[in-house]
Amino acid sequence: MANRLKDSRSQYLRDSSSQPVNWYPYCEEAFERAEREDKPVLIDIGALWCHWCHVMDSEIYSDEEVAAFLNENFICIKVDRDEMPHIDKIYQEAVSALTGISGWPLTVITTPSGKVFFGGSYFPKAKFLEILRTVLHSYRHERDKVEMLAEEVAKEIKRRVNLASPAETEERIIIEGIRRIEAVSDEVYGGYGYAQKFPFPVANLLLLVEKRYVVAEHSLTEMASGGLRDHVFGGFFRYCVDRYWEIPHFEKLLIDNAFLLMDYLLAYRKLGISLYLRTASGITEFINDFLTSNKGFYSSISADFDNEEGGFYLWSYSELEELLDKDEFNLIKIFYGVTEKGNLNGKNHLRLVSRAETVADELNFDISQVEEIEQKALEKMRKERLKFKERLEIDRSVYTGYSASAVTSLLYSEAITGHSDVPNITTILKNLLKRFHDVLYREEEVEGTLEDYAYLINAIITSHYVRDQDIDPAVELFESAIKEFGEEFVDKGGVSQPFDTPNFAAIPMMCLNAAHLGHLTGEEEFRDIAARNLKKFAGLEHNLYSAGYLLALRTYLNPVVIESDKNSRPIKFISPEVIFTEGNDIVCTSRTCFPLSRTKEVVDG
Repeated sequence: MANRLKDSRSQYLRDSSSQPVNWYPYCEEAFERAEREDKPVLIDIGALWCHWCHVMDSEIYSDEEVAAFLNENFICIKVDRDEMPHIDKIYQEAVSALTGISGWPLTVITTPSGKVFFGGSYFPKAKFLEILRTVLHSYRHERDKVEMLAEEVAKEIKRRVNLASPAETEERIIIEGIRRIEAVSDEVYGGYGYAQKFPFPVANLLLLVEKRYVVAEHSLTEMASGGLRDHVFGGFFRYCVDRYWEIPHFEKLLIDNAFLLMDYLLAYRKLGISLYLRTASGITEFINDFLTSNKGFYSSISADFDNEEGGFYLWSYSELEELLDKDEFNLIKIFYGVTEKGNLNGKNHLRLVSRAETVADELNFDISQVEEIEQKALEKMRKERLKFKERLEIDRSVYTGYSASAVTSLLYSEAITGHSDVPNITTILKNLLKRFHDVLYREEEVEGTLEDYAYLINAIITSHYVRDQDIDPAVELFESAIKEFGEEFVDKGGVSQPFDTPNFAAIPMMCLNAAHLGHLTGEEEFRDIAARNLKKFAGLEHNLYSAGYLLALRTYLNPVVIESDKNSRPIKFISPEVIFTEGNDIVCTSRTCFPLSRTKEVVDG
């Protein structure tokens, strides 16, 4: 029997509509019923791309015994975290407060009023049933303790999602924040931290802008060489489960790839390393081939393929031996570390383990032959896997913010490389803007979040710089955001945080937008809004998750303003600290000005 999810906008929710659990989408009706029947509420939060969410759905929520127990004793709600990131944020903070960790799938149990008193992630069936029985016993027989815990968690959530520590905005905040970021960098394998590795693209962007190239270059090189990158189809997976960038979880998200595209484009422009341009080109090819539509960009691809995590991207030794000719096979073996044993469940996940010069010496080829043979081999592998492309589970939801971030990055690509990799990008931006203006929704019936506004405004500003498009829609959207969220940009659910996720946080992005609009329009009101919001968080300890805030603060305190003739526009380069305005062919930072002929010196240092 289908539950209440069958007509959901979310593909992730629709996929759960045939489960025997009597699911509700996130709505007041569910909590009202919980109040009437005096039942605790179970909230399951996940996403289509999430491997362990699929495991939980298959092993737990499709099980008749578990479903019967839940349906009798709980009111059950399922949430798509991409559709409702503001709801996810609140419950992530709740579970983090209770357990010290969070993630997906997120398993939350609340009182009928929605206050959390239990949380966790994935649980096997036996453990899950044991937890449900224990929680239910506590709810029925130790209600005072449950209510007391729920109140304490609610207070902690409020503290965490409403951060403020007002202070003066100073350069030292940026310097100290960068020091903390570099302090947690992995000097051996690149990236940040020493266990599982996320790419932290905004931190890399900040270091590149601030010309702190050592950590950024090491991280970007290791990520581009390792298993985080898809060497066959381009783009990046979400994160690696090890310190060495070898084995990822295989979900691919539009938002991650959008910000990583900015990283590699800016790194190539500043450092001139060819690997970075190839990597950036691979990201644009991936977005174009798998995620592009006229409506916008699809949001993600599931990690699972034919009931195997990463199955679309893994290769057996015998499969490659049969598919490739002798030279191609030998080269791929040496270049990408292919073995009969494999590195994941008897198969091979590709990562670069040798330099081209080493491969050339070992196989007695010259470098040009190595590159030619490698491309032929990878093309054969692409064609082989594309036979099964329709079996990939692509989330075709188009979310305004995610799509807008991709538009911004692809416009950066156009500015830096001189050509457009997605021909219909103007149409996509117009469609996003039209839909957002018409209904101010993420997906017709879901309210727009602050992130949607922030990313879309930023895309319009970028299109103004790169293609000289009208800036007025960005101003109008910014004013709409003020009406919706106030001048302090308090998001849905009362969330007011400056921290990245690790992609660019909405409040710092709005501050960055305000700084740009202040220069573009000459209206001091925009800079005043940026100043107030930046001061609100200036006293916090800024670190790896504050890179977006530090970038916004840098742009506010020390912008580079390029004033050039509108008709000549000789600069085909844009970076986060650069602001283009019409004027008299000079370049100004907050401290000094130069003739336009010295622009590259100013921008590139």
